[in-house]
Amino acid sequence: MTSDATPATPATPATPATLAPPLAVADWFALRPLAARTWLVAEPGHVNCFLIEGDERAVLVDTGLGLADIHAAARTLTDRPVLAVNSHGHDDHRGGNWLFDDIAAHPAAAPAVTSAVAPQRLAAYLGVAREQYAAYRRRRADDERFFHQFTAETTPRPVPPAADAWTVPAGPTPAPLTDGQRLDLGGRELTVLHTPGHSPDSLCLFDERAGLLFAGDTLITGDFWVHQPDAAIEIFAATLRTLHQRLAGSIREIFPAHTLRYRVGPDFLRRAADAFDQVVAGRAPGRPGTDLLRRPALRHDFADFSILRPLPAGVTPTDPAPAPNTDRVPAGIGVSSVWRERGEPLVGPVADGALTGLRVAVKDLFAVGGYRVGAGNPTWLARAPVEPRDADAVAMLRAAGASIVGIAQTDELAFGLSGVNVHYGTPPNPAAPDRVTGGSSSGPAAAVAAGQADIGLGTDTAGSVRVPASVCGLYGLRPTPGLVPTGGLLGLAPSFDTVGWLAADADVLRGVGEVLLPSGPPPEGEPTKPTKLLVVDSAGLVTVAARLADVLGADLVVGPVREDDDVDGLLEAFRVVQAAQAWRLRGGWIRAHPGALGETVAARFRVGATIDADVEQAAAGRIAEGRARLLDRLGLTTWVVRPAAGGPGHPRDAGRDDTEAWRRATLRATVVASAYGLPSCVVPTAPSGRESGGPDRAAPVGAAIVGPPGADRLLLDAAVAFGRPGAT
Repeated sequence: MTSDATPATPATPATPATLAPPLAVADWFALRPLAARTWLVAEPGHVNCFLIEGDERAVLVDTGLGLADIHAAARTLTDRPVLAVNSHGHDDHRGGNWLFDDIAAHPAAAPAVTSAVAPQRLAAYLGVAREQYAAYRRRRADDERFFHQFTAETTPRPVPPAADAWTVPAGPTPAPLTDGQRLDLGGRELTVLHTPGHSPDSLCLFDERAGLLFAGDTLITGDFWVHQPDAAIEIFAATLRTLHQRLAGSIREIFPAHTLRYRVGPDFLRRAADAFDQVVAGRAPGRPGTDLLRRPALRHDFADFSILRPLPAGVTPTDPAPAPNTDRVPAGIGVSSVWRERGEPLVGPVADGALTGLRVAVKDLFAVGGYRVGAGNPTWLARAPVEPRDADAVAMLRAAGASIVGIAQTDELAFGLSGVNVHYGTPPNPAAPDRVTGGSSSGPAAAVAAGQADIGLGTDTAGSVRVPASVCGLYGLRPTPGLVPTGGLLGLAPSFDTVGWLAADADVLRGVGEVLLPSGPPPEGEPTKPTKLLVVDSAGLVTVAARLADVLGADLVVGPVREDDDVDGLLEAFRVVQAAQAWRLRGGWIRAHPGALGETVAARFRVGATIDADVEQAAAGRIAEGRARLLDRLGLTTWVVRPAAGGPGHPRDAGRDDTEAWRRATLRATVVASAYGLPSCVVPTAPSGRESGGPDRAAPVGAAIVGPPGADRLLLDAAVAFGRPGAT
């Protein structure tokens, strides 16, 4: 850092004696640690500022609106001298400059930050701030009842009458900052990046060692303002493309200056650069609209942000309801049915590894450190503690480089196969919009099928990974029970619970297996590549099985599988043990919270209350005997191909009788692997237009490849081979 931008002694605020910000620090700011010696200093819903501390001094990125004393807020976090750096000179980024002696900015920002802000501009913003708080109050009751998304850091503050006294006087002359300049904080450096586009004076600060990019308005998780006179779309596009190339592989997290999403993952920069390129090339349609202050703009809407350009002459501005930002999720279906918590990322990786760059949707049964487990039920969520650490499987994925982009919905307490949740709604199935996603790993499946995640981390007790994979056209694995650790997982029936996962790509599915599955041989012997595939002719999968046999070089046998034949008897025994264990695990909570569960799920749990120990023990004995006979029949080199579900997902509007018929057919398809503890890998097959109601709407169906215990990695290899072009 050059000497003209570095205070030699601790700074004393230059507050004029007759002035003080109108609002109290404690009432206005939200302070939160983000990384080592790095804090969010937020005016929630307005501006996100960031404090970065070194051994000798600290930097505050932006000084916000100036409605409360941000210098005093920073002083609660550090006793080091504080240099305030403006990411650019707009009003909402320099409002507290006058509270500091030491300011730095791009030279082009100097005229703005050394001038007072016009009162009419402040009054206009107060009107918007009060409108925002009124909107929050309208949503608050629904949030407390259903969503639980607002936190201390993301809850807008009320704007009291005292705010009408708000003024922003001229600030001190800033020390000039230039591209590539390094700010030495003592044991920590920040690199200045000149990023024109939003404004000519825009800057980012990059902590290269930690991989943290403090983006100002260069990256925004809302509206990119490129419609004002000092913005230039072509320059902005070039800046983002250059920034992406310059920092590729170096960024771990990005901290934007606006909206409630104050942290996003590194891929956000690439997506923003791609979007700007599309707009400049004329490939992204725009619609007339307005900005936050209701000024006219041409809006180019993308998945989770918009680019605003000047409205062409002669076009009438409108202010329609915003287009849904749900990627390929069908219009009209709320994203809350997919996600309970979402971020980009919600939680970043802890190291680089085999899964670096991949996004994970975590079923709302796994602990994610810093968040609650909701289990698909708002009553459970309201009483759940904040988890101090990640579940084992979540921690393993993060250690391999994956980012957690959200906590995704599930059937209540995981006791369902349709994906229907009476509290949060039915997630969309992008592959068959008129049908359910299947469950209970419904949210992760919907997220992966919609392209909002690369990996869906789920659980599978009776088919809760295999069924959504099948009906959403995905790959999925139910591993051999016990191979993937279940610490930090909210279970359903411990004898049958497994950690499973879904992906749209077979290589990704296998990559997750390389991380989560142990490498040693299983206790029951080392399976080898199959020499024989068994498929029952009535299953309708002979063609698929023949293709798979050809890929694997195995013999195909069409006919009965003996112990597979009495499926109804096996299913009855399985349901007895599952219900008894589920009631033993959750019955106390259900009794203590009458009416908390939807009636259909509550009825399933109540079955377990009627099962005595002798009946449960007898059912468990029948399962153990059947398992031994089947494993003797299969050995280590014979696999079975079965339906992965009872057909395509049932229609979203199906009645109770049709839903229960589909559920039973699906359980008959899944119960062999579920009850006998066998690994099962689902591969997508050709969709069925006839079964989905016509040739114009093909509904996915999948095939389940079932192997002996411990054949998990071989099954994943088979899925990759099966999914290669030309294999199907």
